[in-house]
Amino acid sequence: VLFAATIFIIAILFLSFQAREAVRQEAINHATQILDNTSMRVSSILNRTEVATAMTKWLVMRHYNEADSMFVYSRGILSHNPELYGCSIAFEPNHFKEYGRYFSAYSQWENDSIITIQEGNELYDYFYMDWYQMCHLLDRPCWTEPYFDHNPKWKYSESIIASYCFPLQNEKGEFIGTISSDISLAWLSKPISAMK
Repeated sequence: VLFAATIFIIAILFLSFQAREAVRQEAINHATQILDNTSMRVSSILNRTEVATAMTKWLVMRHYNEADSMFVYSRGILSHNPELYGCSIAFEPNHFKEYGRYFSAYSQWENDSIITIQEGNELYDYFYMDWYQMCHLLDRPCWTEPYFDHNPKWKYSESIIASYCFPLQNEKGEFIGTISSDISLAWLSKPISAMK
């Protein structure tokens, strides 16, 4: 009886260890699958932002000397990509002389409508902002670090945003401005938070 009880206890311990390992491995596999799915969803959002910005760049360069067209393109990128928070098409100083030193056609979602303004002034000198300078210095498209944007003469950003910036160059290869598409981190966190 003692021998049988010993064998039985050893068998029970072995089976419980094996069951615990199987459950643990299944939990790890399930968590990995959820993380992979979340990563793919976020990558998809980022890729769509990059493609939309690149496609808008093509339109902007066809009419880069027509200031009014920039307002249309800035609104258009948001109307076709509702996941974006805002879009700025900004140019080098005095590119459009009739508008003065600053010209940035900026559109942003506000509730269910898109608001478009010309931004840039002495208090909001966008030439020194990361979303303008980074792609100019790197001479290639890039993402900015998340930041809190505010324009003292218009409104403060209600969310921390990250921007995908695409440099604009004329036929001679000279930098003339940038397109910056913004994603709200609060909005981006929703699909991540939905995955438990």
